[in-house]
Amino acid sequence: MRKITIFVSKLSLRFLLAFGFCHAAQAACGLSLTASNLNLNWDMNWTTQAISVTVAKTNPAACTFGLGFTKGSSGSYTRYAANGGAQLNYQLYSDSGKSLILKDVPDVASANDVIMVTLPPGSNPQIVQYYFDIPYTSAVSPVLVTSGTFTDNFVINAYEGAVATAFTAPPDVSAPVSVSITTATIIALSLVDSGGVFQDLATTKTINFGNISTGQVSRFDLRLRTNSGFSITTTSTNNGRMKHLTANSYVPYQLYVNNVLADPTGVAPVLTGSGTTAMNGLGYPVKVVIGNLSTLAIAGSYQDTVTITATTTQ
Repeated sequence: MRKITIFVSKLSLRFLLAFGFCHAAQAACGLSLTASNLNLNWDMNWTTQAISVTVAKTNPAACTFGLGFTKGSSGSYTRYAANGGAQLNYQLYSDSGKSLILKDVPDVASANDVIMVTLPPGSNPQIVQYYFDIPYTSAVSPVLVTSGTFTDNFVINAYEGAVATAFTAPPDVSAPVSVSITTATIIALSLVDSGGVFQDLATTKTINFGNISTGQVSRFDLRLRTNSGFSITTTSTNNGRMKHLTANSYVPYQLYVNNVLADPTGVAPVLTGSGTTAMNGLGYPVKVVIGNLSTLAIAGSYQDTVTITATTTQ
């Protein structure tokens, strides 16, 4: 009876040791992540960017894991990059439809919160994609995002296992990502009827005075859309005069922008400013006043062309 008891004890011990060894071999994928830093440019034609991450393993066996994405400096999943006190919202998604926001432990409530990956047997690395987006509305409302460079950092964490809700810190491997977003300088003019809204294609305006008389007035609005400092100048083809179409005869006029007399030579700006505007822009009244009609002005048709130029000063 003693021999039987000793034999069973040794058999039990060997079984426990073998079980422990197999479990350790299955858990260690030997994962590695390669994630590039993000250097992006934003303008009003922005489109969602597909970003690649390279994943690899040293264990030739198949391996399943999930990729979590930290909050960044915002401290929440309303992510943003900063430029001083200015902020530009961005978001990370697992799908191109931008419905599944990527999160990290301990906020993983389902497999939709991470990117689940299964590497098949072998050792070939694979490419995994996530999607980086700058929401259009947040970049243009209530005002345009200021021009400049916005930065942030987040970390991609890999957790071995097939059940996302069971992931726990610390991750098996991590890859930090720095974000740099340069926003383009935006400046645009729109010439509209008095009280009108900004129209992208409204960049010319024709004023027909009909039969003119001294002091006659025509009005319209200039709307300026910008995200930086600006300067507006006006240049007249005939130096602030309308010229007869076929003769050497002139009719003077004055051009006012926001009640400021414009310099027809384009040297002195008629308006300057700083900061950002809404998409509808800043509205400035424009007034054209016919000057004193000289007895030397002959009958006929007169015209002039005024070029209004807006430039950025930042």
